[in-house]
Amino acid sequence: MALPAPICLITTGEDDLLPVVESLLGAGARWLQLRAKGIADRDLYRRGARLAALVAAAGGVLTVNDRADLAAALGAGLHLGQDDLPIGEARRLLPGALLGVSVHDPTEAAAAAAAGADYVGCGALFPTTTKLDARLLAPGALRAIVASFPGPVVGIGGITPPNAARLATTGLAGVAVAAAIFRAADPVACYRRLAAALAG
Repeated sequence: MALPAPICLITTGEDDLLPVVESLLGAGARWLQLRAKGIADRDLYRRGARLAALVAAAGGVLTVNDRADLAAALGAGLHLGQDDLPIGEARRLLPGALLGVSVHDPTEAAAAAAAGADYVGCGALFPTTTKLDARLLAPGALRAIVASFPGPVVGIGGITPPNAARLATTGLAGVAVAAAIFRAADPVACYRRLAAALAG
C-alpha cells in the first residue's frame, strides 16, 4: 500500500489547532496522525471525529497513534509502537486500513514486514523536543532498516525544512513531523518549505 502523502503531520487535535489543520490541508497536506496522551477517551474521540471530517473532506487519510479502538470508531488508519497491539490483530480489527509500526532496527523492520505492516516509521533521526525519551538511531541504522523493509519507510524525529534535504538519498518514502510544523510561526509556509526540501 502506498503512503497517502510524503509528509505525515502529527497533531494532538486540540481545538485551537483545527484552523491550522484546515490551512495545511488547503496547502496540500493529505496525511494526518492523531497523537494525544493523557486525555479522556470521550475528548479524544471528539478531537478525532473533527479531524477525520476535515481530512476526509480534503481527500486525505487520518491515522491514529496506538489506539485500535479509536481508529475503528473513526474509520481511520493506525500507527503502532513495539509494545502495542500486534499488527496481525490490528489488521483483523481494521481490514483495509493503513497500518504502520514504529521500528528501531532491521530486525524489527523485518518482523513488521512479516506481520503485514503497510509501512514502518523509524527514528529519531535528529534531536527532538516532541518525544523527550526518543533515542537517536545508530549510524547506519536508517539505511539498514530501509533495506530490511520492502514497503515505504517513514522517518521521524526532529525533521525540519533545513535538515530534510539531508534525507534525500536515504531511501525514505516520507517523513512524519509535529513540532516543526505546528509550532512554526507560519505552519503553511513551513510545510511548503519542507515539501520542497523533500522534493529536492
